[in-house]
Amino acid sequence: MFVPSLTTALIFVGMVRAVLIIDLGLMLSFTYVAQYLTKPILEVLQKIFGFIMLAFGIQLVLQALAKLGILTATGFSSQADSSPSACTTGRKSALR
Repeated sequence: MFVPSLTTALIFVGMVRAVLIIDLGLMLSFTYVAQYLTKPILEVLQKIFGFIMLAFGIQLVLQALAKLGILTATGFSSQADSSPSACTTGRKSALR
């Protein structure tokens, strides 16, 4: 079963519909905006969104490595203890 209850399924379908309506509205309004976008503006936007996608990709890889236990990181997991004492305790035990 994909979802545990009918309520969850209806919420999911509603969210998908909302996203589709927003996308449709943006695509329809883009026809009016497109006439003002020149090639240099599009190139700048391409670079900006490229860097944003790169940052999300790196974050995804680091989170996957932390979840697999290959990479030790305290900022990626909700269960990680990010207190300074946890970091110093590990360092002191490594030095002994």
